[in-house]
Amino acid sequence: MFSIAAALAVCAPGPRDHCVHDGDTVWLEGEKIRIADIDTPELIGACEYERALALRARNRLIQLLNAGAFEIARTGQDRYGRTLATLHRSGRSIGAQLGATINEFSTDETLGNDSNTAVPTERAVVGFLTRDKMGTGAFVPPTGTTAERTTGDNLFTGALRFNTSLVTWEGYNGTQWTGIGGGNPWVTKTNSDSPVTVAANDRMFIDTTGGAVTANLPGSPLVGDEVSFVDLASTFDTANLTIGRNGNKIMNQTADMTVSTEDAGIKLVYTGATYGWKLVQNF
Repeated sequence: MFSIAAALAVCAPGPRDHCVHDGDTVWLEGEKIRIADIDTPELIGACEYERALALRARNRLIQLLNAGAFEIARTGQDRYGRTLATLHRSGRSIGAQLGATINEFSTDETLGNDSNTAVPTERAVVGFLTRDKMGTGAFVPPTGTTAERTTGDNLFTGALRFNTSLVTWEGYNGTQWTGIGGGNPWVTKTNSDSPVTVAANDRMFIDTTGGAVTANLPGSPLVGDEVSFVDLASTFDTANLTIGRNGNKIMNQTADMTVSTEDAGIKLVYTGATYGWKLVQNF
């Protein structure tokens, strides 16, 4: 660990021992070090913009080095006899931090500035995606119809999207698209809503006080889609719930299901075209 005895400043003309020459070259206790993981613009650059960036790099390097002790990882020498090394503090490369400053990159893992000019670094992108930096808003995944699903070489296991045709979340398991667990908010349906159109992962309180209710299952379900129904008013024994199969089997039968048990609560899961909907919970 290298601790700076005196603050670094811009190198003056004459012998050099402890100073910063430019954005990638520094003298430390008489050793001339070329920072290996950054290549900053030249002070005698070809244009005014390059020279301005070079000054910004040099000034920022002075700030970074004077911020506290750092590690020097030497890797050899360049053709000019300078020591090649990377400088680190708390596991982070000072060269990388400097690059973010002078190249107008952003290291902000929250991407909070919503900038149209700052380019996020790899670390910023990884942090945004994997280190809980997205904030408290909403993340919008790819959204589209069934026909617009990704296919071929662009489709990978673990893909996630919202299917607007089926009004449900879906994921690709390596073989096929399947519905994703959970469920939609509970809603109440009555005889006046009958026949009820059921979507994937719907959860319904069925009130048959005013008469029987028919609820038609999704016509194009995905494997893993679930639906739930609860006898809200304890009246299924006198006014039944009919679950319309809508072209798919229910309990391996090509017939609608009639629920006539008072206080019944059931959950069905779609297993595929061969066996259709299966009862997985009776509550």
